[in-house]
Amino acid sequence: MENNRFLIEEQVYSHSYRIKELEVVEMATNKFDEVGQLLKNEKYDDLLRQLNINYFPPVDFEKFKLKLEGLDKQFGRTGGFKLQGFEFFDHDSHGEKKRMLTMYSLMTMQRTQGLVTLSIDPSASITSPNIVGFNL
Repeated sequence: MENNRFLIEEQVYSHSYRIKELEVVEMATNKFDEVGQLLKNEKYDDLLRQLNINYFPPVDFEKFKLKLEGLDKQFGRTGGFKLQGFEFFDHDSHGEKKRMLTMYSLMTMQRTQGLVTLSIDPSASITSPNIVGFNL
């Protein structure tokens, strides 16, 4: 029998952020925690009110709520979230570039776990609908 050896190289990635960008990340982390609590407590209507309608067609709101309710039935209640990372990206909105932020998290449910992404418009008020992307 022949022995095979595999060398796996670890790559380290680093990036520097300005203080202003880190403040945006902190705000987004708070928003992500809030969304997580809404999901855990099955307050889907409250979550829908935080979605910016300029990025989500109104017909998608009910579909989204049904999808969330269906996930609970299929996989059990939402248990928790573990933040995995974030990235900034530029979005072209009506000819104007906007800097957005996407947060990545691992969501644990009773019978499974999966990646959740939440994109936020940091230029919007924390109290206004500032979620521009949500993917389960």
